[in-house]
Amino acid sequence: MAVTIKTEPVDLAVELSLVKKHCQIDDDITDDDDLLTAYIHAAHQLCQTITGRYFGNHTLLFKGRLSDEIELAADLQTVASVKYRNCEGSQQVISESDYGVSTSGLVGFVRPYGVVSDVHKKDPEPVTIEFVAGMPVPKTVVQAILLLVSHWYENRQAVGRVTEETEYSVNALLKHYRVINI
Repeated sequence: MAVTIKTEPVDLAVELSLVKKHCQIDDDITDDDDLLTAYIHAAHQLCQTITGRYFGNHTLLFKGRLSDEIELAADLQTVASVKYRNCEGSQQVISESDYGVSTSGLVGFVRPYGVVSDVHKKDPEPVTIEFVAGMPVPKTVVQAILLLVSHWYENRQAVGRVTEETEYSVNALLKHYRVINI
């Protein structure tokens, strides 16, 4: 089973102007805007990796096996399509009336109603589900992103790891948003 990002949010998780203010860079100085934007993206991805959640609406693709309950992602919003590869190798669409979607729990899932009997057995990932998941970026995650970006901006040369103080602060800010996979 694998979930991959098809489309990321258009807007940055944290506005460049806020990052510049946090790093004490005047707005009219634009020399490092591309670098800061890259740091924002990297910090956003790191926060998502640490928490197991998507901040901002992401269009995602699940590829895996058919089962009674297919777990997708935290903060599931909608399912756009459920498809599978049949025994002949052609892709089939499962009608919305032939599966249920649960978005009420922390982690959303799809439950097929057993109408599919010709799934390709030798294909390790015959099912493809396109869906949207994500949550608005909480203020504590914004703060974690600001801490990471400012640390990386101030320490541009290769460093072995984030300082213990920064690492502790980022983990403390993110710990309440972690999704634990069992």
